[in-house]
Amino acid sequence: MYYKIIFIFIFILPINCFARISPYLLFEDLHQRMNTINLNTDGKFGETYKSYEQLVSIIDDFTKFNNDFTNKVLIGLRQDEVLRGLQLTLLHKSVKYYLMMSSKMITLAEQIEPEDLREIDDTFYVGSEEKKRKTLLWYAIHMKNLDHFLKTYSTYLHNKKLRLLLNDADSAFELKSDELKNYIATMISKKSVKIYQRATRGFNLVNDYGEHNQLKESIYTMYSTSLISETGKKGLYKIRKDLKKGYRKDKWSKVGRFLLHHASGFFGNRMGAIKFRKGFLLNNSKLNTQITKILRPLDIITEKTPFILTDKFIPGHFGHNAVWLGTKDQLIKTGMWDHPRIIPLRGMIEKGYSIIETDRSGTHLKNIDKFMNVDWFAIMRLQKTFVDENYLKNTYEAALSQLGKLYDFNFDVETTHKLVCSELLYQSFGEVVWPTERYLGRTTISPDNIASLALYENTPMSLVYYVRGDENKNVIDLTEDRWAIDLGFRKNIDLSTDALSYYERPYKKCVNIIKSNNKRKVCTTTYKHYVYKPLSNY
Repeated sequence: MYYKIIFIFIFILPINCFARISPYLLFEDLHQRMNTINLNTDGKFGETYKSYEQLVSIIDDFTKFNNDFTNKVLIGLRQDEVLRGLQLTLLHKSVKYYLMMSSKMITLAEQIEPEDLREIDDTFYVGSEEKKRKTLLWYAIHMKNLDHFLKTYSTYLHNKKLRLLLNDADSAFELKSDELKNYIATMISKKSVKIYQRATRGFNLVNDYGEHNQLKESIYTMYSTSLISETGKKGLYKIRKDLKKGYRKDKWSKVGRFLLHHASGFFGNRMGAIKFRKGFLLNNSKLNTQITKILRPLDIITEKTPFILTDKFIPGHFGHNAVWLGTKDQLIKTGMWDHPRIIPLRGMIEKGYSIIETDRSGTHLKNIDKFMNVDWFAIMRLQKTFVDENYLKNTYEAALSQLGKLYDFNFDVETTHKLVCSELLYQSFGEVVWPTERYLGRTTISPDNIASLALYENTPMSLVYYVRGDENKNVIDLTEDRWAIDLGFRKNIDLSTDALSYYERPYKKCVNIIKSNNKRKVCTTTYKHYVYKPLSNY
């Protein structure tokens, strides 16, 4: 029974939603603009000020998007909505860019930092004019960083789920565990706040900054909402105290995740090693050639291996998903052969390693010959109307950035530092609204969840190939109706047409009935038809 509990976890956004602004294009623009900023100013005021203004413009554009996006995420979390793949990607990407921008600000500040911060207040009005204006700019840089934090993460980090997620490691974005937490802790430490307070005293003692009065006004706007002067319930000390309290509570969640991961991993690795035979479709070169001709870039492949012990504990019919990246010729044809993520993998792809998958050994590439150690095999494909060059580019970026990630024995789709096979698809096709399930306090996604989307009305995903093998090495073609049966659906003949099949899934509907002062639960089986609903926004 314990094994069942553990292994039960295993197993778009449409393009027009980006009509207002594409997050991908926004981050690409921010990245290009950051690369043009001169960070080696040698302490020259003019050069530093120019770079500061460029960074402020970037930060303001980022903040506008990030606040809009994260506020929508918070609203969804309050309504108990599941975080989708695109949302998870954008959350981590935002943290990465926030830290990049903050780091560049600090780099600028260091080049004009006053010699003695213990006497920073005096520096505003003592010494040369060059020294004074550099101190003013140094103060402006730190106020902007603090203002940026207070307008964004000081709020978001009060939500437990966001706090855990934003501080998770994620190799796809080169984020280390607690990287955001540690940066913020330094920025609002007691030592830092005292320096801000000293600098504020000096800043307020000067009434006229001459040609830099405009800079003074922008600083004053940031300072007035910075909470630097507040030491009670509304001050930075209070924020730091609240965050520390939240981090202490988070430790218990992390301990729970750690224990489940290692306990589940212990049993999973041992059971996964138990195989009763080899797959019926293994070593069939004719079949492999046929499949390779059918496959298209970013097709989803699904399989079942009932001869492996872990397959017995995976809920549903299928046991594994993966993604077909494409052959060299296919990638050249689609224009993706020169994709930055593809270039380092060209040698592997030319040798036939065109599948990306996550299994108990982690996320890696595999060739079709090794993958076909299975009894059942299917191909799903995203409809052409959902795919363009930008979609291909972003999906390859998301998928291949997952390489090297370990297996997620917690089976939590809303974490990204580790993955299961279906979570790889959840991240890679982040704009697709995949079916998920709640189990033991976490959201999970199984191979059957992935496969079932092909049976939804208005689905962006279709079944293009489905076969199984038998003990005599025969390959048996299977239909979409058989696909539905294997996934626990039925076909409603009355509502189906020649152009569209109407599939339903049974579920129990229970109500409490009170009769003669006795309460009892009565359950009936009914059928539900699923209609695909894309996210209305990111």
